[in-house]
Amino acid sequence: MVALSLRVEAVMGNVYRDERLGRRFHDLLSKDRADRIRLPRRDAAKNRLRVTSQRGTDVLIDVPRGTTLKHGDVLHLGEDEILTVEWLPEETMVVTLSPHEDWREGVETAARIGYMLGIKHFPLFPKGNEIVIPIEGSKEDLSKVLSSFGGVSLKVEKRILDVEPEILGYEHTH
Repeated sequence: MVALSLRVEAVMGNVYRDERLGRRFHDLLSKDRADRIRLPRRDAAKNRLRVTSQRGTDVLIDVPRGTTLKHGDVLHLGEDEILTVEWLPEETMVVTLSPHEDWREGVETAARIGYMLGIKHFPLFPKGNEIVIPIEGSKEDLSKVLSSFGGVSLKVEKRILDVEPEILGYEHTH
């Protein structure tokens, strides 16, 4: 059994949301002193988790209930080292809304897509004129539902789905 090397009880900030931490992260990264734990998005909401970092450090994450680890969160910052969270890219369906002459048509299409996906409990990740949906299950079924809407284009690609948690809504766990 590997001995516990690091216990994390709180997130110290985020390298993508805090300029000072971002500079520190890039400085330590350039010196090869940055370590990461890689997590699937669904594991990021677990408040108790034991993982091994990319450099082999055994890490026990024991954060307060309700904490979601975000892509870029700092779990440890030492004098000459940093440990961050990196979400794994996942397969997604990207729905791009075509520009409409009448803005009301675009709003109506987006609302209908949101309603349809909400019925099926799919989480939505809005990004500009795109709606990004994690693919869980059949790509073809999701594509069939979405292609029934006019004025949209669809593509499948791997993405890191990092947004503020209040946007996610309800999602079934498997």
